[in-house]
Parts: sequence; C-alpha cells; structure tokens
Amino acid sequence: LHLAGRGGFTEGTYPASSGVVPWTVPELFPETEGDGGGLRTALSPASPLARDFDDIVRHDAGAHGALRVLRRYGLLFVRGTPGTSDAVAAFASAMSGGTAKFEGGSYLPSYRRRRWSSSLPSEDWKVGDAGYRGGMLGDDEWTLTDGPMKTLYGQIWSTDPFGMAGGQSMADSAYSCDSLPVHTDMTYYPNPPGLQIFNVVSTASQGGESVFVDGFAVAERLRLSNPKAFQTLSTLRRTYRCTDWETGWSLEASGPVIECAGGTDSPVRRIRHNDLDRLPDLLLEEEVDHDLYAEVERAHAELNRLLGSDEYRLVVRMKAGDMVAVANQRCLHGRHSFKIDAYNRRTVNGCYVSQVDLDSRFRMLGYWC
Repeated sequence: LHLAGRGGFTEGTYPASSGVVPWTVPELFPETEGDGGGLRTALSPASPLARDFDDIVRHDAGAHGALRVLRRYGLLFVRGTPGTSDAVAAFASAMSGGTAKFEGGSYLPSYRRRRWSSSLPSEDWKVGDAGYRGGMLGDDEWTLTDGPMKTLYGQIWSTDPFGMAGGQSMADSAYSCDSLPVHTDMTYYPNPPGLQIFNVVSTASQGGESVFVDGFAVAERLRLSNPKAFQTLSTLRRTYRCTDWETGWSLEASGPVIECAGGTDSPVRRIRHNDLDRLPDLLLEEEVDHDLYAEVERAHAELNRLLGSDEYRLVVRMKAGDMVAVANQRCLHGRHSFKIDAYNRRTVNGCYVSQVDLDSRFRMLGYWC
C-alpha cells in the first residue's frame, strides 16, 4: 500500500490486504462549506465517506459497500436515516453478525419487511421521528446473532434522559451540553466496541458540531516525527475506569494508547484514548523515576497537540436524519458545546457493535485483520 505523500507516511505501514488508508482532512475534503468555520461537507453526494441509509439496509451489496468505506477510512456518514430505535438496530444488524441474514437469527429481515411494506403508513418512518410504534425488538430477541452490542448503556441508548429505560446507565459526559475532547469510547472494556453509531434525531439551537480524527493517521505521524513519544505511548499501559453507583457498575481495563499488531515497528491495531476515564499514571518502581514521568507527560502533550490540529480534525454539522458510524478502535470523536431551548433539544440515539463482529465482516470481505 503506497502511502507516500499522505502526510509523510511511509510505504508499507499497512499491508494492502488490510484495506486501511490513514487520512488527513485536507486530503479528503479540500473545500469547506464556505462559512469560515472549517466545516466540511462530509454528507454531500460527492463525499467519499457518505452513503444512503436505504441502500445500506435494504440491499446486501449496499451494506458491503458501507463496510468497505469503514475499513478504508474508519468513518461512515449515512444520509436519510429515520430517527428511530428500529433504524439504529437495523443498521447495526447490517454491519455485524454473519453475512447471511436469516429470519429469526437476524433483526434485518423483519425490519426490511416492515420498513418497506406497503401496509405500513409512511409517516411512521419519516426522518426525525421519535421512534417506531412497534418497538425495537420482538419475541425473537434471544435468538439474534447480530445487531447492537449489550453494554451498561443498554443496546440502544439516547442522549435524551426521557428516552432511557430504568437501569440504563447515564454515567457519561455525553449527557451534558459541554464540549467533549476527541476520544475513543469504553476504554474501560478490555476489548472496546468496534463501532460507535450516532443517529441525529434533533439538533441544538446553537453549536453541537461533531468532531472526528483518524487515530491511525495521528499515530503514524507521531511514529515519524517523534519516535520516542510513539515508543512511550505504545508500550506504557494506562488504566481506565467507569463506576456508576446508581446502577451498580464498576468497569476497569488497561492498555497502551497506541497498540501495535506486533512490535512497535508494526502497523497500529488499536487506539485507546479518553482522558475523562483515565486514571493517574502510577508507575510502580522501587524509586520514583521523575524522568520517566516527564517523558510520559511530553508524549501525551504531543499526542493531544496532533489531535487538536486542523490537519486531522474533521468538523461536521450534522442534522436530523444524519447518522455516523465510527470505527471506535481507530477514529476518535468529540463535539463542540451547544445550547438548547424549549424547541431545540440536541437528541442523538445510537448503539455499539462489537469489534469481534466487525472484524468478522471485514474478513468475509477479504480484508486482513
């Protein structure tokens, strides 16, 4: 895979069979929306990252095309998505499980039948609708082999507290109006989810733009520009924790920020980075090595500097009906702060897909994982 000229990456960092192509924002989106805010037209017909919901969910070929975009870029924008739990579950089903979608084993056949049945009123599926009247899952829930991953947040979650069922955790900074630094999700899982899916139901009156960064691209830049920082962040294991006393969860896992497939000169396999969930670094040495602590701080600061660079930060203003799927072990996501009022509440629903499921789908398409 020839990556020369792509932000200075070297040829052969990722084998051609992997399908992975690190990217920077100017390479994918040389033009902004023209408002001076650096916003990119990531959902336009010309965008290499965008596909239509109906094409993905209704046709296997459309799902395969969407998976190829995800494998290549780690990011997929979806246009024309109904604002329903059903739509999120169906999309997750199309991206996970086996390639053969059988009735009873997959959520997708029943969704397709109901979604495109002439007997179903079309207004029940309009973009931005609060939810399909029939609910998300039926009696066959226990036989499903694909779809949303179960987590402490449930299978389908919503940033609207009134859209969450009793027992679903809301111990997360997403349930605020504050800006969020770019991060990967559920770093406190030993194997974090492979996909994070966001479906925009309604937008804020002001702000709330989404931010995305290709963590593989940043890691490769760090490998070349600051080998010592790369070495530190790819060998030092850091610990992440989530505790929710209200619902009774205590989750903890550790791993390097940059995890390579083999040695530190091999391709990057996983990014694990969330300063909001990370515990302090306690380096267990007989005597405190102040030089090592200083090196960790310098490496972390350089990583955050690159993550904050306009070269890598894709800023997108999403609207109702827009959905994005983020390869959670590769791309980082965040958001700008926002304001809401009685008529404009920023509501997003979504779910996760496991990395195991996602890798299986990639291998069935012929990619090396």
